[in-house]
Amino acid sequence: MKCPADKILAVYSPRSDGSPEPSTIKCYYGKRVLISPFKKHAFLDVSPANVPLELKKAPTLDGYSLNLTGTVTFGISTDPKLMPVAAKELLFLQQDGINRIAKQAINAQAQITASKFTIQEIWCDRNKFFDAMCNNAENALKKFGLKLVNVNISDITDEEGFINAYTREQVRKAIEQAKREIEQEKAAADKTDKAE
Repeated sequence: MKCPADKILAVYSPRSDGSPEPSTIKCYYGKRVLISPFKKHAFLDVSPANVPLELKKAPTLDGYSLNLTGTVTFGISTDPKLMPVAAKELLFLQQDGINRIAKQAINAQAQITASKFTIQEIWCDRNKFFDAMCNNAENALKKFGLKLVNVNISDITDEEGFINAYTREQVRKAIEQAKREIEQEKAAADKTDKAE
């Protein structure tokens, strides 16, 4: 049997109820496989899927309530070490069930990550927060044989308004700095004119 390009082939010995005996599961990806008549097989779809990233009032390290929305793309891993894990955890689940598992794992890890950062760190060092959240989510997904493909954060806010106030303050400081630089340039130009 030829394994389709978008599928993992799981071959297993069935129990008396027809379910797979976990210790007998062997997984193949992109290969042609000869299946014994005493074995059964099933497929896992490796096509990417999307789930929403939704944090509401997640507590930060300094007690703020973080709201975060976005989209996460994930898929079943074709890593030889993770394919058997996916087969054991997900083999007979519909896509909705797999999505539910991924969403719960990702959102739980996002909440745990938020609790380890202050609101200022989350806003000012977004890359560090984003990397930590992705690493945590990826490790949680691996327990189900899944992999993280992409994370797109569309909005970050907090209930207390710190992020809005901080952003306004940064804009005000940038405008003041720009005005000072223009005044300094004018003063330098005036000195040059007088010297000539």
